[in-house]
Amino acid sequence: MSVTISVFESLTARNPDIQSKRPGSFNLTTNSHYMYPKELKLWDEFNFQTLKEMYGGELLNTALQKDSALLSYSNLIADADCRECNEDTTRHILTKWNHTIVQAALTAVQSDFHACSWSSYAGGRKKLLNGRSTYVSSSSSPGQTPPLQPTAGKGKIQPAKYKPDAGGALICRTHGIDCPSSDIERLPKDYKVSMKWKSSQMIDRLIDGSGTWKSGKSSSRLAMPIRQVYTYCVTYKCRYGCILTTMEAFIFRIRPRKEGLSSIEFHSRTDELLEEKLISDGMMEYMSIPWKKDEVVNNPLTFNLAVWFVHILAGNHHEVDWDYSPLKSEKLTEKTCTASQAPVTPESQRRPSSRSQLGVDPAQNKSLKRRRGDAADEINFSFTESQTPFASFTQV
Repeated sequence: MSVTISVFESLTARNPDIQSKRPGSFNLTTNSHYMYPKELKLWDEFNFQTLKEMYGGELLNTALQKDSALLSYSNLIADADCRECNEDTTRHILTKWNHTIVQAALTAVQSDFHACSWSSYAGGRKKLLNGRSTYVSSSSSPGQTPPLQPTAGKGKIQPAKYKPDAGGALICRTHGIDCPSSDIERLPKDYKVSMKWKSSQMIDRLIDGSGTWKSGKSSSRLAMPIRQVYTYCVTYKCRYGCILTTMEAFIFRIRPRKEGLSSIEFHSRTDELLEEKLISDGMMEYMSIPWKKDEVVNNPLTFNLAVWFVHILAGNHHEVDWDYSPLKSEKLTEKTCTASQAPVTPESQRRPSSRSQLGVDPAQNKSLKRRRGDAADEINFSFTESQTPFASFTQV
């Protein structure tokens, strides 16, 4: 039987219990050219109280309203779907359960709050960077990173074709899915096997009391997931990113460290200099949200609620910057399209650049917007009655 619930209820239902098997190998994706933040700092601001105050309290108020579009959870069978032993099983769990729930909740508020979608893509993805269009090749699998390539004629290394496990995308509200701005990466994600990597182990073993790396530890195995996602964010110019496992959502924001910035004149703060500072003197502010709801102590954000929240943040303001205003003071974006910043390419020349040239009316344009975030077919939850997410909802 279908049950109408709120976005908040769907995002705060408990995650299923996962049976994790010791992996045959504890290897993690490694690349000696991965960048790394010079300092890691707890992101205290990313919490439930901030979410309550976002956009004058309207975000949470909307999330608490019952929504007829949120009728079902993914059909997980404990013995078949909730066993983790390698990267493929981790991806299966996160995609079938968390992605399904979070994306349905994002779709429910997308038109009002400009949320970006949780995108799982196997092809290439364009980005707009400093007036140029670059392309992330589809020749490599998600999560895999080819070696960095020297820039022709310059003899220096530049990042080449980094590809996260998943990302965040926002369909252009003016021109639809064919607009170049619809392909800009907004929220790189990486999936890790929970028994291979835990942020608490990484922090305890590798980071000192000041938030900087202990001597020589930035090259250790446990440092590689942090370096990997940090490299994604610097490469794509994204301020937010996350590492997802079946034990935690490690959500973070990047920026240059404040030390020394006062000596840089405002007019001198170019995109190129910002990139240099992120590479040489960057900061990662992070928050770890436990998989299990009963492990949440001082920050009553659940795993899915936190991932949903950061998609809304990235949908409105995704670009990395020198510094940021308090989250609760952020405004909803007023930009309707960034296509005017896109370079002229054979692809863009073939696409109409205005609503009149597209020849679609507003109703048609709305259907374009919904296409990427269409809700999944109705499916039933297969745990026992005592296990089902509908058994009880506790508002935070």
